[in-house]
Amino acid sequence: MTKKLLTIPVSEAELSAIEAYCAETNRTKTDVLREYIRSIDTRPRENVVKEMIRLKQELQNIQQEKADLEMLLETVTDHSSTIEDDFKNRAKAAKRETEEQFQAITEAMPVAVMISRIGSGEILYANLTASKWFKAAREHFTGRFIADYCINADDCQQLLQQFQERGAVTGYELLCQASDGLPFWVNASLHSLRYKGEETILFALSDIHALKQAKEDLNYAKEKLQAVLDAIPGSVSWLSCQGYYLGVNPHLAEQFGLQVDDFVDRPLGFIQNGKTFSDFITNFIHSSDLSRSEEIQLVVNGEVCHFLVAVQKYDRGNAIVTVGLDVTQRKEAEEALRIAEEKYRSIFENALEGIFQATPDGKFISVNPAMARIYGYDSPEDTIAGINRDNRPVYVNPNDREWFEQTMETEGSVQDWEYQIYRQDGSTIWVSEDTRAVRDGSGQVLYYEGIVQDITKRKQEEENLKRQVAELQIEIDREKRDRQVREITQSSYFQELQAELQTLKFEEEEL
Repeated sequence: MTKKLLTIPVSEAELSAIEAYCAETNRTKTDVLREYIRSIDTRPRENVVKEMIRLKQELQNIQQEKADLEMLLETVTDHSSTIEDDFKNRAKAAKRETEEQFQAITEAMPVAVMISRIGSGEILYANLTASKWFKAAREHFTGRFIADYCINADDCQQLLQQFQERGAVTGYELLCQASDGLPFWVNASLHSLRYKGEETILFALSDIHALKQAKEDLNYAKEKLQAVLDAIPGSVSWLSCQGYYLGVNPHLAEQFGLQVDDFVDRPLGFIQNGKTFSDFITNFIHSSDLSRSEEIQLVVNGEVCHFLVAVQKYDRGNAIVTVGLDVTQRKEAEEALRIAEEKYRSIFENALEGIFQATPDGKFISVNPAMARIYGYDSPEDTIAGINRDNRPVYVNPNDREWFEQTMETEGSVQDWEYQIYRQDGSTIWVSEDTRAVRDGSGQVLYYEGIVQDITKRKQEEENLKRQVAELQIEIDREKRDRQVREITQSSYFQELQAELQTLKFEEEEL
C-alpha cells in the first residue's frame, strides 16, 4: 500500500480551536486529526470544507459561550459579594432587633427571668422583675450563681439535675431568698436558650409566695378544723342537697359503731335511727331557710336519745352541715329538776312555816303563803309589796336588825333566832328564824333564804308557865316558912326559951 503525505495548513486560531475542541470532548489532537484525515478519502473536499467551516463556527460559538460564561461568572461573583454583605447586614439588624425585642419582652414580663450558663450556673442576665424580687441591683447578679439565691442548695441542685435529664422543667416549687434574707416561694420553669452565641438555661420564676402562704394557711385552718371536729363531743356531718353524706366527724361515726368512710356517699336515713332526723333534714333542704335548729329524738344503739340539732346551708345552698349535741342527760336533768321544783313548790306553797328569800339589805324576793299569814297579809304579793315598797317597820326592837346583819356577815347563818315583829295591823308577835346565805361559785352572796315560825302562842305559854312557877314558888316559900316556924316552936330549945321567958315575965310581975 502506497503511503501519501498530506500537508494541511492550520492557523494559530484554528489550532487553538482544535485544542479547545479536544478539551471539550476530552480527546487528543492526534485522535482528532487522525479521524479527520481518514475521512478525507471518503468525503468530497467540499464536504471537508463545509465540515471545517462548521467546526470553526462551532468553535467560535464555544469560545463566545466561554467568554459569556466568564463575564457571567465575574458578574455573579461581584453580585454575590454584594448579596452576602447585604445578608450579613440584614442578619446583624435582625439579631439586634431580636435582642431588643427579647430585652423589651423580658423587662416587661411580670415574672423574674434569669439566664445562666449550663455548666457553672453563672448568671448572665436578670430582668427588672428579678431585680425587684431579689431586692438587688442588676450589677449585683454579675458573677453570682443561681444557687446563691436558693435557701436550700440541695433543692437547687435537684432542679438543675432534672433539667439535665429532661431538657426542660416546669412547675418546680423553690424557696428563694432576697438580698435582705427574707424568704419567698417561686414556681420555676427551665428551658434551653441560645444566648449571645452559647447554650444557656432560661429561668422563668413566678412568685407563688402569697399562694404558698394561702395554702399553708388553708392547711393550718383545715388542721385546726379537723382538731376541733375530733374534739367536739357532738355529732357533725356534711350532706349534699340531694341528701347524701359528704362526710362526718369521728364522734358521729363512733356513736353508731362505724368508720368515717362508711358514711361517704351513703343516703340520708341509711342508719335506722328513726325518721325524725331524716324528715327534719329533708324538710330543711327543700325550704328557703339558711339555718334552723330543733330538738329531735333518735334511737342510738337501741336507746332513745335526745339531740339538739343545728343545720346550716353553704356552697350556695348545694350542701348543708349539721351539728348535733346529745342533750339526753340535760333532758333527764330538766325532768328531774321539774319534778324537784314541783315538790319544792308544793312544799313551799303548803308548808306551815314561813319560807322566804330576801336580799342582804332586807328586801323580800319571794315568800310563801304561810309567811304572808304570819305577817298578816292576804297573799305573798301583798307581803312583798307591803314590806318592800311601803317600808313598813318589821322589827319591834330596831337593834335586832343590826344584830342580824352582823351575824350573817360574820357567821353566814342564824339559827333559832327569836324576836318580835310587827304584823300588818300593827300587832306584835314572836317569831323564830333560821336563815342561811346562798352564794355563787366565787363566794359572793346572792341572797338569803330562811324559815320563820310564829312562836307567839309558845311564848305566851312560856310566860304563863313562868308566872305559874313564880306563884308556885311564892306559895312554896310561904309553906316553907310556916313549916320552919312550926319546927322552931316545937323544938326543945324554943320550949326552954319560952319557959324562961314566962319565968322572967312572972318575976317582973312580982316585983
